[in-house]
Amino acid sequence: MAKFVITATSANKPIFEMREIAPNTVTLALGVDELPTDYFSPLMEADDIFVADDIEVMESFDADSLALYYLRNDLQLTEDGKDDGVQNYVEVLSDPTLMEKIETWDGQASFSAASLVNLDVVVAATSIKLWGLNFMVPTRKTLLRRIGLVRRTHLEQVTSLAHIVFCISSLSLCQR
Repeated sequence: MAKFVITATSANKPIFEMREIAPNTVTLALGVDELPTDYFSPLMEADDIFVADDIEVMESFDADSLALYYLRNDLQLTEDGKDDGVQNYVEVLSDPTLMEKIETWDGQASFSAASLVNLDVVVAATSIKLWGLNFMVPTRKTLLRRIGLVRRTHLEQVTSLAHIVFCISSLSLCQR
């Protein structure tokens, strides 16, 4: 059974069944509607971790499985999702208590993305935190250029994102 799942297809339908993943799997959903419909309820009941790059955008465009879960249950990701513990990446990175929780987390976690550009910024910010890069950057473009994330192919962006999510889910493996 899988313990780390990245979805990045244009299938627009679930690409695996719940029985195919372990109970404490970390998922990173980059496509639309790729996670099983019964995926989110058990996570919410267990108070597991949900992180999204931009819940407002995701809700506006029904841009991923998490947003569609709320829509199909006549709920709003921006309101009900917040009540369920769904956090934006920016909120996670700016909350030391939540980062500490994630660093020591051994349960299931779901990462969702509406935009790989936003996630490059998360990769950069977490890289700075993990590897001690110390610089102030006035713009996102400058930040991305300095760490080499400008002009990346889609696959390279997904690989960068996968690495950072893996680091968050298994931080001890990524520290120096």
